[in-house]
Amino acid sequence: MQSIQITQLVNGKTASVVMPPLRGAVGGEAPALVPGPDVIVGDLPDLEQFGSAGTQVGLGLATDACNNGDQPINWFALPNTDHPVVPQNLYRMSGGADNTTRFEQIGQSWMKHTFGADEANACGFGCNTNACSQGVQLCPGCSDLYFASTNADQNSIGSRAWVNPFTGSFPSNANDHSGHIHNGVSHRILVEIDDLNQNLNEGATYFAEAQYVTPHEYAWCQANPGSATCLTMLRIVSSWSAGQPISPSHRLVTQCECKQPLMPGLARRSARLAHSSQKMGTLSME
Repeated sequence: MQSIQITQLVNGKTASVVMPPLRGAVGGEAPALVPGPDVIVGDLPDLEQFGSAGTQVGLGLATDACNNGDQPINWFALPNTDHPVVPQNLYRMSGGADNTTRFEQIGQSWMKHTFGADEANACGFGCNTNACSQGVQLCPGCSDLYFASTNADQNSIGSRAWVNPFTGSFPSNANDHSGHIHNGVSHRILVEIDDLNQNLNEGATYFAEAQYVTPHEYAWCQANPGSATCLTMLRIVSSWSAGQPISPSHRLVTQCECKQPLMPGLARRSARLAHSSQKMGTLSME
């Protein structure tokens, strides 16, 4: 087992939180894979808008999943019920002299049902495709990238209400869309336009979040059926109104399973980070 968060309490209140790096991150050696299947979110490389309706927009978040375990993870498409599902969320930090006093959720999606796994090596674990059914399983150490457009595909998104968060189980009709009509925001990350308008939220910082939840981990008696949360920090630096792109916007840093915490001090250093060696990205809104 590996600690993903160490919280120090003083008189019953949180005094500090430390998130250790992944095994091998300090010394540079290849990380040791944990026993069994263990899906984590390795990266959140993109966030885009894919529709609008009234005062709201519908967003999609790209996700790159990695198998941190030494066993394959099943990735069978519906109607098979042995695959991960992917909830997506959006948060805003604002308020106070340094815009760090208020942290609130401003959007969420239904759950993307995964289908088919690539076998890349985005997390640097060392992708091993031996004794693994490529495409229908995510092999040990391997990664699988889903573009923002894939995670925003309305016909591949099912209600969160169908999924047991403790076991990761769901029925084979969990993405049934009969009986209703989609508009531009249905099932995607639903956000009010005013919550993204920098004229109304000057200096705010935005965080996108995703998680993979799979019944395969529960079947292996893992501590939980889902990945550790991954956050990507976004700074919208231009004024925006509906129908106009947000440009430029920077993905400043990603916090995944065991990386250093983003909040609260990081927000105050965002201008410096924008020019650092951290991987950059774009939040494209239309």
